[in-house]
Amino acid sequence: MKIPYNPLLLISGILLGMNYEHLGLVGLSIELISKASPEGILAIFLPILIYESAFKTEWHVFKKLAGQSLIMGILSSITSATLIMFFVKLVIDP
Repeated sequence: MKIPYNPLLLISGILLGMNYEHLGLVGLSIELISKASPEGILAIFLPILIYESAFKTEWHVFKKLAGQSLIMGILSSITSATLIMFFVKLVIDP
């Protein structure tokens, strides 16, 4: 499936970015969005993307991969918690 490309979206974004100081309240919101941190944008959009991906998952694929996903998730959680605990103890305890 080919993703449609719309050059008008790119051109309008460039024009709005170049002239944001003349746009009043819209310009202020454009300035705030342009100064947002990547972590903040990720925190806003990641839950939405995860939900959308989970919602479109087909049941038979989910059922087939659920056991492997649980094993990987549990093992990686235990491993990361153990490593964090070890390094915190190493740094805090003299």
